Amino acid sequence: MENSLNVNNTGIKLSYYDTFFKIWEFSTNLSAYKTKTSPTSLELEKSSANSFYYSFDNSIALNQSKTVFIMLNFWHRLPFIYANVYLKDMLEFSPGIKASLFNKQLQISAVLSDAFRTLKNNGHADYSNLRRNFTQYNDYRNFTFSLTYNFGNEKVKSKSPKINFEEKDRTN
Repeated sequence: MENSLNVNNTGIKLSYYDTFFKIWEFSTNLSAYKTKTSPTSLELEKSSANSFYYSFDNSIALNQSKTVFIMLNFWHRLPFIYANVYLKDMLEFSPGIKASLFNKQLQISAVLSDAFRTLKNNGHADYSNLRRNFTQYNDYRNFTFSLTYNFGNEKVKSKSPKINFEEKDRTN
């Protein structure tokens, strides 16, 4: 069986991380790329498209000891074409909360993914003599609760043995 489509992607990805006011951790990712498709099947059409994706992840401390955080995460993918399929933009907002307890050995977090039900597949597929429109929503909303406990002693001190190089120096 032969492939019905050749796809070439060329792009760039950029990431940035910073801390503001000693309480706000911020990271962002940007991705831009160009997709070229060339069909080997008569039913599909040649296409070329640009696409852009970005995300923001925020973690903000709610107390001075930095043990309770609010998380605000967002991503957005602009419309793009893949082969003969055009997809409209997609976006997601996921808020959450995180707490560190027992000298930061126990971490508890809770995150609600796709809080506003915005993660949808909308678009159309083009064929030689036909356009098929679609709207698809799979409920991606979910609530994630996690517990992480770090076992062991973080205050372990290591001892380095004293080595006497006096004998070595004497032989030279």
